[in-house]
Amino acid sequence: MTHPNTHGDRNGSSDGVPVLPGRHRALVVADIHSNIQALDAVLAHVRGQGGFTEVWVLGDVMGYGPNPNEVVTRPRDLQASGIPVRAVGGNHDHAVVGKRDAHRTMGGHPAVASDWTAGVIDAVSHAWLEALPDTVEVGPVDRRGVPLFTLVHGVPTSPQDRYTHERGQARRALGQIATRHLVTGHTHLLLALRFADDQIGTVHPDRLRTGNGTSFEIAGGRFVLNPGSVGQPRDGDPRASCLVLDFGATESEGVVVAVHRVSYDIATVQSRIREAGLPRYPRDRLADRKDEWTDWMVVTGDAWLQRDAVDAPPAPFPARHGIRSRARVRQNRCVRPAQ
Repeated sequence: MTHPNTHGDRNGSSDGVPVLPGRHRALVVADIHSNIQALDAVLAHVRGQGGFTEVWVLGDVMGYGPNPNEVVTRPRDLQASGIPVRAVGGNHDHAVVGKRDAHRTMGGHPAVASDWTAGVIDAVSHAWLEALPDTVEVGPVDRRGVPLFTLVHGVPTSPQDRYTHERGQARRALGQIATRHLVTGHTHLLLALRFADDQIGTVHPDRLRTGNGTSFEIAGGRFVLNPGSVGQPRDGDPRASCLVLDFGATESEGVVVAVHRVSYDIATVQSRIREAGLPRYPRDRLADRKDEWTDWMVVTGDAWLQRDAVDAPPAPFPARHGIRSRARVRQNRCVRPAQ
């Protein structure tokens, strides 16, 4: 893969839409989950909104969906065309290539989907997935010459297992990296948290609007970002979710984050999942507008705000369909919402 400080055409995007000289646009995606309709819709949408000069993939390319080889082909084709792709592995990716036991660590429908996927991916996809690192440092450099962002699926010390979905976890995760900011996936939830470091050892998280069409500057502290999910959103909005970061070569040139939500053909994906014999629950969830994480997230129109509850459970369970306890979850073959 490309070196973190090596970029594609500095004056162009993937589709010829001009990018300002000296600027870069990183398309940030996570949790694609073998959903090629969603991924293609995101790529087309962002190309129409100014394009991108590189792509950051935050893991879980595999799982749940019916098109695992196709979702690997897209980043490989982008890379071959000169668009740098920086990707890390997620728990579903590891399960598919045999790096973890899906039945032991996830169980239920995630394990069933992993078994099916492992049986249909080709050798090229397998090799690409197997080579994915746990973390990558990317983006413009700070005064030390260190890239600004660490990419990881979960958290740096537990890349495939633990979540970063509330401010206490985010604060601990920032203490585990050498870069200034963290970009993570795994939760399927769009998130932006800022920690202002005006006092040594003290952080002040701010709640940021992250609804569609929102943009904000990375400034005045340390940030934890999550682009949400391309292929399996779980925040009550079925549209695919992603971020685009616009930045120069160094921190002093600024970083601006734009949030994008993209509609796509959900019915076609659901039909293909049904034809493949994959589990029903992830299929039905694609069109579900109910938030599975309502105990600690709140929606206001298109905007998601992080609750103040520092003591949110580390692995919340869906508070719907009668699933309200670990025993009930096991009974429904949904050990937890594996990401």
